[in-house]
Amino acid sequence: MQQMKNYTNSDDFLAQWTSGLEVPARRSREEAWNQLVARIEAGQQPAGRVVRFRPQPVWAALAAAAAVALLLGGYWLFSPRTLEISAPPAAHLAHTLPDGSVVKLNAESSISYDRNGWSGDRSIRLEGEAWFDVEPGARFEVRTVYGTVTVLGTEFNVRAREGAFEVACFSGKVQVQPASGRQAAVLSPGEAVRTAADGALSAFEAEGAAPGWQSGTFTFREAPFAEVVAELERQFDVQIVEMPDMTGRTYTGAFFSDNLTDALQMVCEPMGLSAIFEGDKQIRLESRR
Repeated sequence: MQQMKNYTNSDDFLAQWTSGLEVPARRSREEAWNQLVARIEAGQQPAGRVVRFRPQPVWAALAAAAAVALLLGGYWLFSPRTLEISAPPAAHLAHTLPDGSVVKLNAESSISYDRNGWSGDRSIRLEGEAWFDVEPGARFEVRTVYGTVTVLGTEFNVRAREGAFEVACFSGKVQVQPASGRQAAVLSPGEAVRTAADGALSAFEAEGAAPGWQSGTFTFREAPFAEVVAELERQFDVQIVEMPDMTGRTYTGAFFSDNLTDALQMVCEPMGLSAIFEGDKQIRLESRR
């Protein structure tokens, strides 16, 4: 289905309609109108339903303009305060917050925040995984179902999905408070924590100057195999439709998001598995004999 264009404001809308429409200073209103009608009939208009109009008296045009202004004003007045940003499968997305802070979302991740009240409450709701480069200023919070990360100005990564909660600090300092109520941790650059089975935080080292997923590298250390499979599905927008029972088995290794065949080989070979394609988007994993 063809997707309808999204005009972010009335200027975009007017620019689309009047682009290339020449109206010299001495050209009459009727001549300009006829030129516009000719463009519409020639198919040079935005996608959507075409409605032909006839010139109306000045008062009618003014009334129509007032109605449009009222509708636009109502949109901005009653539009939702909460802004939601989502990255689809097999894609990463960068978003700049009102204070200039930057969020980079991993595939199938989303954030939401109050754009109108941002200056007084720098807090974000995260589902999935994201990298944050926070401008110095007031308290900044990232809230997830697994815990909350609090900073003033720093670079850090948060992963909160499928029961896993990991936070890595790359500059400045961050405070991590698990939702379990267990003791919080303050991280310095190069430090990271993840939640253990009992809800407490366990420490590990944050490698590099940024999380590997930003450059297309996905590294795992004794990760449940189901977690690795979920990441493959996310990064390549595919579905593992069948595989042997891998309960209790873990994977240590890595894959790169630039080639699906190579990634499957890097994951499957150490686990004694073969990958069989069943169409472009569906893959079956089976044990090697």
